[in-house]
Amino acid sequence: MATRPFTFAKDAEAFWNSLVESNQDPLGKSLLSFTAQWARTMEEALKKGATIEQIWIDTSIQVQDETRNILSGAAENQAIKILAQAWVHGNELQRVDAAFWRQ
Repeated sequence: MATRPFTFAKDAEAFWNSLVESNQDPLGKSLLSFTAQWARTMEEALKKGATIEQIWIDTSIQVQDETRNILSGAAENQAIKILAQAWVHGNELQRVDAAFWRQ
């Protein structure tokens, strides 16, 4: 069994695997790679006591810089939608993102 890319939400691993299987083109792979690395980077910060609200923007920029994978706002929004379904902290990420854009 492959290493999990991040901590899945309950019953979300099959959803993630279906995305991986159906997104084999370069753009799809790039989006999923960013999404997984972003979740892992946020998990590392959360373990150190940070909150999603404190880190979500900075970690997105950090991962884009590290991977040289600069995403459009639409692609980053898609990553948030994926994480909302697949990641254990995804609902909180989606809530924080929505609150930010309502300001």
